[in-house]
Formats: sequence, structure tokens, C-alpha cells
Amino acid sequence: MCGGISQYNSATPQGPKNYANIITMRIKMQGFIVFDYAKEYAQARKELAQWLDEGKIKRKETIVKGGLKAAEQALVDLYKGINTGKLIVEIKNPKDAAKL
Repeated sequence: MCGGISQYNSATPQGPKNYANIITMRIKMQGFIVFDYAKEYAQARKELAQWLDEGKIKRKETIVKGGLKAAEQALVDLYKGINTGKLIVEIKNPKDAAKL
């Protein structure tokens, strides 16, 4: 089962809707965690990086500007779930950092 973690904080998590299909379609359901595939990490990172470069997959992130002063509110917002994807607090603009 992939994607179940998205239901972690849900008051009413979704599940299979038609259990009869489990019988008639001979469905097997098995959970997994990412550590089950540790041997494949290096290859997966390589392929994912390539797919990002090629635009085949898109990165979703919420970037909060304002440095450490904005970090407290960003943490509150994280627990409220207002972010999309990773929540990142920008401490220093990457363009400014390149000038150093």
C-alpha cells in the first residue's frame, strides 16, 4: 500500500470501498515502509534526479521567506497543514549566498 501516510492525521481516513473486489479480483494488499528498499536507494536517487531535470516529475514545496524571524510562524503553519509539499524556511536568498 503506497500513499497511506497521507491519511496519518485524518479524522476519517479512507480505505478500500468495495471489499467484494478483494475476493473476485483476488487482490492482495501488503504494506511497506521505505526501509524495505534500502538497497535500491542509490539507483532511485539517480533516477529521481534525472526525472526532476527532465521535468518528468515536479517538486512541490512551500518556501517561507523572512529568515529565522519567520521560522516560528512557519512551524505553526506546518502543524496547521497549510503548506504544499516540503515546508522550507529560507534563511538566506540563494542568489545572495552565491555572491559570498
